[in-house]
Amino acid sequence: MSGRGRRAALPPTDYRKAPVLDADGLVIRPVSGAGKPLGVWDFRDSPGPVDFRRALVAALAAQGRGWGSQDTYLSNVGALKLLFKDAAAAEPPVAATGQITVEWWKQWTGDIHVRRVLAAVVRRAPGVPETTRVFMETPRRRPPARRGRPRKQAHTREELRRIRNAAAATVRAGRLRIAANTAVLQRWRAGSIKRGDSDWPLGEVLDVLARTGDLPRHPNSATRAVTAYGERALGFEGNAASLTRLFPTPAEIGAAAVLLISHEAWNQSVLKKMDVPTWWPNADREDPAVHQVDTDKARRGRRRHASNTLVDVGEGSSGRALRHVLELTAQARATLEALGRPTMKLLVGHRGLGGAENLRDHEVGKALEGAIRSWQQQARDGGVDLPARVHAQALRHSAQAHHGRARNNTQDTHERDYQLKDEDVRAASRGAVELGLAQPLTPGPHPPPRARLSRLGAPQEGASPCLLKATGTCPSPPPSARSKPWWNCAGRTTAP
Repeated sequence: MSGRGRRAALPPTDYRKAPVLDADGLVIRPVSGAGKPLGVWDFRDSPGPVDFRRALVAALAAQGRGWGSQDTYLSNVGALKLLFKDAAAAEPPVAATGQITVEWWKQWTGDIHVRRVLAAVVRRAPGVPETTRVFMETPRRRPPARRGRPRKQAHTREELRRIRNAAAATVRAGRLRIAANTAVLQRWRAGSIKRGDSDWPLGEVLDVLARTGDLPRHPNSATRAVTAYGERALGFEGNAASLTRLFPTPAEIGAAAVLLISHEAWNQSVLKKMDVPTWWPNADREDPAVHQVDTDKARRGRRRHASNTLVDVGEGSSGRALRHVLELTAQARATLEALGRPTMKLLVGHRGLGGAENLRDHEVGKALEGAIRSWQQQARDGGVDLPARVHAQALRHSAQAHHGRARNNTQDTHERDYQLKDEDVRAASRGAVELGLAQPLTPGPHPPPRARLSRLGAPQEGASPCLLKATGTCPSPPPSARSKPWWNCAGRTTAP
């Protein structure tokens, strides 16, 4: 039943779900619960006996019934193809599921996480020895040297500001370049540029680029070289520079991701899937003032879908940053729509020197991660003083630690996984915690540690009382307080 009490529509009686496996059992065509295709994964070229491959491919298809991410398939398919390759090269070769012994599996997986994850797939296959299956089902303990709570080191506020300013500068340069060329294109299409004018060849070539996603090339050339007319119109600047006249470079897409993460602390996986937001106009101007951004974070389970409101209040605001990213990528989306490949993804750009096939989003694979690395290297080469590690996880942690509230997660997760694991937060909290805990030793009513931490200048407003336990400053009730209520480390009173 729906929330309003109406019965949901049922599919036709003759409806049958399309099979995930092809008839030969070696090709998987998965679909998410929302009906979205998750790629086509072909194992027909993998080495090894057909029956061996069919058994493990069927196990992968069964394991993936609940998956909703193409990236999940990408990593598991890559690991399974590597297993087929290494199994065929083993001495003697592993040619059946019954030959996957504990010893061979331990040797093949080693300490490589993506290979260990494949155990959930392999143990589904028929014929796997029971000892191997039991070994795969037994949780592996971390080595003693790697146990314990991991600590994180956030960028300082100055470092985070420097990173954000550098990313904003890259986005601004790309946005202004694309805007200048788009203005020429619009004037040419509107007839404002006459044949014989100096900008006529440029407008004509930009029109080809906007319609096809590629430069004008010789159709019958083996190398598909750019025409001489196109090269002259573009000033012989080279194909790489010419493609960026209307489309952002990978480094600019990386800068856009860094800019948004430093403002809103979004996960990289959330940014990869993010669509163009809706917006409401300002009451006294036509520019959008409020952006409504829908987010999809799979690890949150039933709470995976959420929305964020970004307000454009001028330079430096998150709403203005999002507006600049939209302007940076608008022409790329328009070209994809003209090519019959419409997309609503936010981060779209040209990902290579080829034609329109390289004009796409960054949803699948590690393209966005590579774009961030590309921007980082380009910024350093340009003389920007960046910290040693600039990647999505460190930026998200830094934004969470400094912004002082949960972003795209719960308050408990914010405190447990971000504040309590940050070295600077723990160090800054210790003095305030010790001073606050000394106050209940005097008679009279006292506020809970949470309130004292806020007044005494704890690193974040509303800091959790579990900081007391984490910093090792949670004492037992003193003798003078044994007949009175006592605030413990959970922020609750205990009976005398």
